[in-house]
Amino acid sequence: MWSSSADQEPGALERREREQAPRAAEIADETQREIAGGEARTRAILDAALDCVITIDHRGVVTYANPAAEDTLGYSVDEMVGRQLAEVIVPPSLRDAHLAGFARHIETGKSRILDRRLELTAIRRDGSEFPVELTVTRIDLPGAPSFAGYVRDVTERHTTEQDLRAAHRRLEMIAAEQAALRRVATLVAGGGTPNDVFDSVCEETGRLLGATSVNLSHFTPDGYNLTMAGWSVNRSHVPAGTRLPLDGETIDRVIQRTQKPARIESYEGIAGALAALVRSLEIRTLVGAPVVVDGAAWGALIAGSDGSAPVSVGTEARLGDFTELLATAIANAESRNALASSRLRIVAAADETRRRIERDLHDGTQQRLVSLALELRAAQTEVPPELDQLTAELSRIVDGLGSVQDELREIARGIHPAILAEGGLARALKTLTRRSAVPVAASVEVDMRLPEPVEVAAYYVVSEALTNTAKHANASRVAVDAKVVAGAISLSVSDDGKGGADPTMGSGLVGLKDRVEALGGALTVQSAPGGGTRLHAQIPFDADSR
Repeated sequence: MWSSSADQEPGALERREREQAPRAAEIADETQREIAGGEARTRAILDAALDCVITIDHRGVVTYANPAAEDTLGYSVDEMVGRQLAEVIVPPSLRDAHLAGFARHIETGKSRILDRRLELTAIRRDGSEFPVELTVTRIDLPGAPSFAGYVRDVTERHTTEQDLRAAHRRLEMIAAEQAALRRVATLVAGGGTPNDVFDSVCEETGRLLGATSVNLSHFTPDGYNLTMAGWSVNRSHVPAGTRLPLDGETIDRVIQRTQKPARIESYEGIAGALAALVRSLEIRTLVGAPVVVDGAAWGALIAGSDGSAPVSVGTEARLGDFTELLATAIANAESRNALASSRLRIVAAADETRRRIERDLHDGTQQRLVSLALELRAAQTEVPPELDQLTAELSRIVDGLGSVQDELREIARGIHPAILAEGGLARALKTLTRRSAVPVAASVEVDMRLPEPVEVAAYYVVSEALTNTAKHANASRVAVDAKVVAGAISLSVSDDGKGGADPTMGSGLVGLKDRVEALGGALTVQSAPGGGTRLHAQIPFDADSR
């Protein structure tokens, strides 16, 4: 390196250094100001952060905390700086694990939490714990290691998530409840029998509510509790058909008295046979709602628990949705029963009227015609031989009276078949088949007397079918089959005629269908064109009512 002669003069270097010293000091000051300004900007940025920012040294001691940390944790910065981080933010139950993990990282450099976003539990100054999202990074500076933690309070997010999960559970519960109600409503609308509806409601209710057992009870007019249906996961329900007095403060009695939903947590100390039965079944908690029909408590739908799972709050209201369907089913059934009873009374009244007319014709008009015929015969014998024309006229009148008697006898038989009362259904049907204008192959297996309305209906079914065959079918033969099967009379009349019969076009078959259905039976007609006609009727009867 070359230097000028001026530089080699004595004192030149010192002079230059003196000249440059102010500039160097100025540069140093500028550098220090820039560093200080950068630190201030960094501090301002950290202080403005909405998330908590906390730094610690290699001992785990807090060296910095921003205002957000003050707001979140409840400590002032001065209270945090200089303390162990574990004492400031880590719950007591987690401190040992935190300290062990931190020491392991300082010793080995290994860590499971650095540079990862984690959800943990933190603690505030007042001791309340809350969820946080935490990220820890190592600060890249010379010397001993130091760390920065970024903490975000996620309580609001957790609350929102919990609300969403709860809303989702409620929606699932509502969907399940609506599906169960729809299945029961479909059964009710389809005219399902009360027993089918009762069984379905008990099972659907139990599965929906998670109950141990469900029972449907009916409050009888004589003060008893009659169990109509039941369901349980372990046969802990009261058996259907159980009839016990409505005594003691059982849930049934409370609902019957108040006509309002009720809940009983324990049956201990409650008197009465029903309470004793519930205790023997190890049912602890019971919740019920009334089944109200025509403004009165018909019964109650009751869900129970053996204590393995609680009966949730709000169960009473959910039971109410099912009891409304039960009330509809019961009202429908009672209406159908009332209608059937009314139809049966009408049929019985019509039969009695027919019977009276037939008896009046037989005992009155027919007997009078017989007397007139005998009187004419007697008068005929008194006519002189020379008045042969008068004798012939009287004979014609007597023969005419005989024809009138025959016609009247047929009319009376059509009004009410007296032969039923005299010989029973089997004999009456055999008489019908012998009189048929079309040859009949008959199989009559009825060796017992049936209730009179059933015998009359069966007679008219066969009579109307044979009459229609003779008038309209162009048949060459007819088959009649009658037999008693499982508490019902089964009737079948089939011909080989032209078919194509429309059972709705004639009043005869329509009237027969009404008569059969009034007795709880069914009548069907199959008549494909060219395939003959088959009429089938099934009429149930109660053997005890014969």
